[in-house]
Amino acid sequence: MNTNDTAYNDFQYSVQDIMNCGGGTCVGGLTDKVLNYLIRYGATTENCISYKSGRRGQDGLPCSTSCDSGEDKKSYYVKDMYTVAGDTIRKYLMLEGPMVAELAIYEDFLAYGGGVYVHTVGQQLFSHAVIVVGFGHDSASGLDYWLCLNSWGPDFGEKGYFKIATGKYLNNVHGARPRYL
Repeated sequence: MNTNDTAYNDFQYSVQDIMNCGGGTCVGGLTDKVLNYLIRYGATTENCISYKSGRRGQDGLPCSTSCDSGEDKKSYYVKDMYTVAGDTIRKYLMLEGPMVAELAIYEDFLAYGGGVYVHTVGQQLFSHAVIVVGFGHDSASGLDYWLCLNSWGPDFGEKGYFKIATGKYLNNVHGARPRYL
């Protein structure tokens, strides 16, 4: 597995803050609209405002001006974004770090518990934004995969992460550079 550990571990946008303040919902949002929101308004970190929506059914929470701890919320912005495709995704991950992608969610994905996901049965339910953090090869299945962070919390998949076969599953993959103020 390959990740840009420093870039990823040092910072993670708060999905909940983006949903509460940027107009996202548990039904989903478009990645380019989220990145444009982050360019214009920014968002705080996951350490400041933790995830509460999704499986817990708390959609439409009010936009907060403070962290869960009561401290003032600080916003971080995106400087610019890039659309990335094909083999460029691997290069971008190694040079720039994690990126956001849209994923078509099928019925069988909801039961994912580990391994490399390959759609086998069920209808498409919705599109969902995920963060691509790495890639690798699974010797047991012989499949290459993307390692992604889901926003559904640590109870989903492999502690909130999942592996998905490379190929046709990820759409609208965007990289973004942070803007430090």
